[in-house]
Amino acid sequence: APTAPWLALAADTGSSDSDGVTSTGEINVTGLETGAAWEYSTDAGQNWHSGTGTNVVLAEGDYASRAVQVRQTDAAGNVSTVGTLSGAVKVDV
Repeated sequence: APTAPWLALAADTGSSDSDGVTSTGEINVTGLETGAAWEYSTDAGQNWHSGTGTNVVLAEGDYASRAVQVRQTDAAGNVSTVGTLSGAVKVDV
C-alpha cells in the first residue's frame, strides 16, 4: 500500500507563524505517489472528497486537530493509511 500523504498549512497568517490561523485556507498535500488518486476529509473521515493537484482549500471555519485528513489510492487499488493535519486550524477569511 502507498504511504500516508503529509499535510501542512500553506500560510499561517495569524498573530504568529504557528497559531494555526490562516486567511487563505490552503493546505499543501505532499508525499503523493505518481499516478495515485487522492481524497480528503474535513470531518475526521466521515465524508471524503476527490482531491486534485497538490492542495486543498478549506472553507472559512474552525477545524479540530486531526479533522483534516488525506489518503491516497495507488494504481493497483491499494489505499494508504490516513495522513492528518495534526494541529487545529482556523480559517478566517
